[in-house]
Amino acid sequence: VIREQTGLEVLIACGENGDEVPKRRLADFPAIACTAQVFINWLKRGLLRMDDLSLLIIDEVHHAVKSHPFVIIMKEFHAKAADPPPFLGLTASPVTSTSSADNLVLMRMGLQELSVTCSQARFYLPA
Repeated sequence: VIREQTGLEVLIACGENGDEVPKRRLADFPAIACTAQVFINWLKRGLLRMDDLSLLIIDEVHHAVKSHPFVIIMKEFHAKAADPPPFLGLTASPVTSTSSADNLVLMRMGLQELSVTCSQARFYLPA
């Protein structure tokens, strides 16, 4: 979708091809779409730095609790970067259990896990 809508070259990496390192520097790609674990592996190996990014988008951010890879990315790399990129967390399903209020509390806790204070968070919920 990114390529179709913007014309940008997109590097796509997941578990199957995540260990394959492109011949070009990762930071030279205008857009990268990858799994959280592949991203962590690249960061740990020094193939990519948070400071190389202009925007970090995490989809399905409602999974960011406890020791989920999203939490590791934010705590071990984003929070420690000299010039961290802006962070945009997306979710289409913030309400997954019986109580909407309970889910909002869980989402706020998840944002705190990601080193984002609730005063900085903006929740946009469907009507």
